[in-house]
Amino acid sequence: RNNDGKKSTYIRVDFEEDEDETRSIVDPSGSTVVFKWKEGDRLAIYSGNGASGMTNYDLISVDANNVGTFQANGFLLTTGAEYYAFTPYDGTQTKKAAVKVDYDGLLQKANGTFDHLGAKDFQYSGVTTAKSDNPADLTHFDLKHLGAVCRFRLTVPEAANFKQFRITGTGLVTGGQIDLTTGNFTPEAGGSITMKFGDGTGNINVGANKEITLYVMLPQQNLSTCTDLAVELYGIETAYYRSKMYIAYLNGKDIKG
Repeated sequence: RNNDGKKSTYIRVDFEEDEDETRSIVDPSGSTVVFKWKEGDRLAIYSGNGASGMTNYDLISVDANNVGTFQANGFLLTTGAEYYAFTPYDGTQTKKAAVKVDYDGLLQKANGTFDHLGAKDFQYSGVTTAKSDNPADLTHFDLKHLGAVCRFRLTVPEAANFKQFRITGTGLVTGGQIDLTTGNFTPEAGGSITMKFGDGTGNINVGANKEITLYVMLPQQNLSTCTDLAVELYGIETAYYRSKMYIAYLNGKDIKG
């Protein structure tokens, strides 16, 4: 409920016990991908009453267990009322029963980096009953991941300056929408997902017979059901340099959680 800017309200956000994960920075060392909250992370909190409307909460601190505390000014949760959480925050997604997600358009800065993944790490909570605003007993939201991290390691035969990467396939799920009230996800098979490099115009240089490592987020799905599944690398073309393009066909795996 609105509070005319007179008071701040705080919540704590964690991940379900069977998900040994937190959010926005990924560390691929070992077999488990681990995310952590980072400065600038923001949540959308939806009321259980009414079809639309939400408010944003900003991260203010993270404890030793990677549980984030978030703050909203001028908005109070009603004790005993029901709420839902979603991240990353998008002010256009006001209907909790139809929150849209799109995994296209990531930007990887350099070879092997992965800090870009948080921009498409869509997460949601089930229904949560608000507690008091007592710092010792804050409302606690448990989040679930909608997507899966995919790593691609490709060796290129000739040196090139690459500008983008694309995944294609008939039946490839590229987005959809989730009903926060039920947890049901309705997939959309867009057929391709593109990720650009560097500043968006091309900035990953790879030597001959060297490896490029790419990280993308995809909706959880069984990729073995996609036909003609492939990954494509596109190089930069100038007046003096012809663009290189490489295509690798894949046997898809099940990447459902």
